[in-house]
Amino acid sequence: DLYSGVASLVDKLRSRDAENGDELAKLLEGKVHRKVVKQTVMTVVYGVTWVGGRLQIERQLKGTVPDEYLFKASSYLVNLVFSSLSEMFSNARDIQDWLTSSARMIALS
Repeated sequence: DLYSGVASLVDKLRSRDAENGDELAKLLEGKVHRKVVKQTVMTVVYGVTWVGGRLQIERQLKGTVPDEYLFKASSYLVNLVFSSLSEMFSNARDIQDWLTSSARMIALS
């Protein structure tokens, strides 16, 4: 399903970073799975912000990574989730960005 696909792509990116020496990526080995990304992926269509997505992922990671790494780990993963979704749905994301931009311009005029 979609959530497993996103989790797989996120973990692939995390694995690449771990191979390149990223300690945070190494810490997250085995911790990126469907449940971690599902809520963020589901709420993207409703305009979840980076902060909201980070908090959703942080809740899923709580208890699996040391508390002192929760903020950094959730920040790192939300970036990977958003970039994975952009990669998987680039055309749809372009349309969503255009609509958001248009709505802002209309609201300001």
